[in-house]
Amino acid sequence: MVEQSNTGDLSYRWIILSVLTVTQIGASIAALSFGPLAPFLQETLNMTRTQVGLCTSSLYLGCILVAIPSGRLADRIGFRLVLFIGPAVMALFFLAISRTTSHLMLWVMALCAGIGYGVINPSTTKAIISWFSVKGRATAFGIKQSGVTAGAAIAAVMLPALCLSLGIRTAIFIMGIIVMVLAVLCYALNRDFTASTGTADGKIGKDRGIRHVITNRNIILLSLANLLYSSLQLSLSTYLVLYLKEKLLIPVVMAGVYLAVAQICAGVGRVVWGLVSDHLFGGERKIVLVIIGSITTVTTLAMSALTVTTPDWILWAMIGLIGLSVLGRHGVSMIFVAELGGKDLAGTAAGVFATIAYLGIILGPPVFGYIVDKTGSYGLAWFVFAIASALATGILLLVRTDHGEGE
Repeated sequence: MVEQSNTGDLSYRWIILSVLTVTQIGASIAALSFGPLAPFLQETLNMTRTQVGLCTSSLYLGCILVAIPSGRLADRIGFRLVLFIGPAVMALFFLAISRTTSHLMLWVMALCAGIGYGVINPSTTKAIISWFSVKGRATAFGIKQSGVTAGAAIAAVMLPALCLSLGIRTAIFIMGIIVMVLAVLCYALNRDFTASTGTADGKIGKDRGIRHVITNRNIILLSLANLLYSSLQLSLSTYLVLYLKEKLLIPVVMAGVYLAVAQICAGVGRVVWGLVSDHLFGGERKIVLVIIGSITTVTTLAMSALTVTTPDWILWAMIGLIGLSVLGRHGVSMIFVAELGGKDLAGTAAGVFATIAYLGIILGPPVFGYIVDKTGSYGLAWFVFAIASALATGILLLVRTDHGEGE
């Protein structure tokens, strides 16, 4: 490993991390807005649960289209420009969504916004792998990923209140403006990594390219497990407010508070799991992910048994555990796959990983919504996704941790 030699550049990595986190917050407010907006979309556009789920699926279909190309681009030209273009594109299309009146146009605009969102994970992963050493990466990425949950929490609290006071269209317009302002601000402060000022600990040569990534057994297994977890994660984000409102009879604004608390716990979890992986387990990722997966399975199964008579403290406990587990796992997962790819191919590995995960994100919410629409049972939907979580945890056990790979 090549140590950083310039104290100013060494300290600048924390500014970089702050910039990445703020960028992630802004983008996530928009990307995870369809859950808090769900009751208002149903009322304004007369949408079913399945159709609301397709909004999230459309956004992540857009992500699929650009995840690998944007990762390759970040590997080749740096992440600064790539990371500006993504949120700016998101902002423009959410501004367009604020004027949309048809289901079809809403899904098309969501897909286009997803093209912007899809560049963020590969480019921010490239940045962290470049600027941080092995035993600080999971913590740094957990901090950055806390921006996802912070953005989601802001959306969960802000959007229902704005919709009730100003209307859904004005709420979405304001959200688009916020994303655009943050994109411009972060571009002004960002800086690309150079080998002379950052760590240079990759061993995988650039000439091996994407073929190395897509033929790596461990990367593919990790990505498949993440596909299943991601289907549950986005189903939670999309339907938790509706579930609390319809099944447990909780007022919609309070349901948004529950979702916000879950996202806050997820932000805490992403940092804590990073610290556990970096320091308690000395950079080990697999064992931490297995622990998270086990908690996810048990908690999701427990959600299927909740009723209107369930004590508040049990509901709060379930919300907190959901946040800490399935919503809080992503930082360790992403840094694990990036390390398997190596510094030179971190963006590409993250792009492949994200592309496979997005398939779960696309399929998960409509499947969850379809189960509830056809059976009227949220409990059955939770049970099905608990089985998926158990399968994902089993797949994780097959991943081999080859120490030194990608370091």
